[in-house]
Amino acid sequence: MREKNLDNLEFSCDTQELATFVLDALADHKPEHYKQHVLVLPQGGQVNALAPPAGYEIAAIDTLFAERLVHIENRDVLLNDITKTWGGMPQFLQQGMGFAALQGNEICSFALTHFRYQNTHCVGVETLKPHRRKGLCNHLSSLLCQRIVAQGGHVQWDCNIENIGSNKTAQKLGFVVSRPYAIYWFPVA
Repeated sequence: MREKNLDNLEFSCDTQELATFVLDALADHKPEHYKQHVLVLPQGGQVNALAPPAGYEIAAIDTLFAERLVHIENRDVLLNDITKTWGGMPQFLQQGMGFAALQGNEICSFALTHFRYQNTHCVGVETLKPHRRKGLCNHLSSLLCQRIVAQGGHVQWDCNIENIGSNKTAQKLGFVVSRPYAIYWFPVA
């Protein structure tokens, strides 16, 4: 884990009984936790289309975009996220999809598949501070979810219960809360 620059081990359990068992087994590590929501699209999977903000270039994160990254000043903000969730750009390009908003040669926001299980894509989003509250995340998430649904996929949106912005974005897109769950973590030596 050190080679991949990972400092924490995160996990979740699908039942309280399993969580109790695992937490007892890992008690010496003193795991901490936070609460998450799983939000899903209701039956039919209709995603609300949200208008793009003016002044930004919107690009699919695909092979052509990956080639273009060498010219993007803050490419690490995206590459670090993709490496953390996929292991690297090649794996992301094989299994994931996403969109980015740019101004000049700077990434301002992105929405992408953070992981995929069978045909369910879990969406992850990020908007850099100077570009927040302009509708970028809403628009990029809308594009991503529409693409996933158009390709026959299912979309899941996980976010911290206390992350009001992420919860509101998901709900604007048409997502509803499916269930809460806990994420546990502890530092690795």
